[in-house]
Amino acid sequence: MLHYKLQIGCLLILCYVAFVYLREVRLYRQNLKKTYFGEILVLGIGTLVLDMAAVQIP
Repeated sequence: MLHYKLQIGCLLILCYVAFVYLREVRLYRQNLKKTYFGEILVLGIGTLVLDMAAVQIP
């Protein structure tokens, strides 16, 4: 159960960072393709979700 709590905490932090990033991009109307930060952020969230799905409770 501790593993799930850590993953949920990490997922909440990543979602908050994504929210702040997208809000700033919209505010300043910057192009999302200038940096790879958005792509890495999506990859990190996807990897964390897949890791949560792969964990099996004994």
